[in-house]
Amino acid sequence: MNVLHLSTVDHGGAANACLRLHQGLLEQSDVKSRVLVLDKSRSDLPEVYPLYTDRRRSLLRRAQHRLFNSRDRKIRHLPQGYEQFSFPFSAHRVEAHPLIEWADVINLHFVAQFVDYPRFFRRVRKPMVWTLHDMNPFSGGYHYLEGFPLAAYQKFIHRNEMVKIKALRGTDLTIVAPSRWLTGESQRSPVFGRFDHRTIPYGLNTERFKPLDRQFSRDLLGIPQNRPMILFVAASTRNKRKGFGLLSEAVQGLDRKDISLGVAGGHVADLTNDPRVIPLGNIRDERVMAMAYSAADVYAIASIEDNLPNTVLESICCGTPVVGFDVGGMPDMVRPGSNGDLSTQISAAALRQTLGSALQQPFDRAAIRRHAVSTYDQHVQAERYVELYRTKGNQSKSP
Repeated sequence: MNVLHLSTVDHGGAANACLRLHQGLLEQSDVKSRVLVLDKSRSDLPEVYPLYTDRRRSLLRRAQHRLFNSRDRKIRHLPQGYEQFSFPFSAHRVEAHPLIEWADVINLHFVAQFVDYPRFFRRVRKPMVWTLHDMNPFSGGYHYLEGFPLAAYQKFIHRNEMVKIKALRGTDLTIVAPSRWLTGESQRSPVFGRFDHRTIPYGLNTERFKPLDRQFSRDLLGIPQNRPMILFVAASTRNKRKGFGLLSEAVQGLDRKDISLGVAGGHVADLTNDPRVIPLGNIRDERVMAMAYSAADVYAIASIEDNLPNTVLESICCGTPVVGFDVGGMPDMVRPGSNGDLSTQISAAALRQTLGSALQQPFDRAAIRRHAVSTYDQHVQAERYVELYRTKGNQSKSP
């Protein structure tokens, strides 16, 4: 069976989740997996293809895309700290690529600014799976709802929802969400509510994300050996949904003055005036990232809304307990008292209390690792997807 994954890019959280599924499928004997992306920046993975091989055609289509969406440009200038607002239109002709014809099943992922809903679903009549990484595929344009200025976008939201509902009529589509929370949000939406839904958690390479020597990891990353460290990871500390402001306030209020806060991600330079903060930079190498988790006493994720963050899976596969808020997909992963703890209230004070308690608790890091491997290894995920693909393929062959 030939499975084609569609993803706008090959980097970032959603793309990493797509590529990890792809890696797991490459090891399945009865599935051929390929990935089609708009922009290819990595060369470390096989069977990943860019939409354009001709530079001139790429530049022309990108110019057309900018012109095509220029009428909505003003609405895209969101207040600082929010994710983009994405329309269901694109000038890119994904449906014309030869890999579409090659595929028996098409698995969509994060395809904002890549797939044109009206044209793609009208012309491609193949069994499809859509793996959700946020709310955008079934929303009117927003990627997450919490804190989003809905009133200012209501006209666009309604219009985009109507476009998506119309485009998806008659589509053979199954929705897969990595968390129970996102499954529920999708099932209640007017865009995806009528389709069959599955919940299949993300998977990852558990031999890459594994416990490493703590002392060596701290030496390599420049982290003091004799101070407890809380780790925070985000593409940008300015993203309000990721809650770094709440975490920073929580850490500052801790009674213990020997705490370090390691921060990996973008805009860490903004935080260098805080003596507790250890900027770890933008870590792209997964082995180095495993060192960061192994060096930490606790991984803190302060998201006020989230799906099934890859970083949480990475942390527990390295045996590091996780602290966060009881939101989104977090309760799917974090078992209080076993591999971390969750605060039921979203506030700096509540997070401070949960962090303080977690730092004093003797977590069994080996047990955390064992449970994570049995649940989130990419082979477990791949096998569940293969079963789904077979079902889709058999249904399409039925008279």
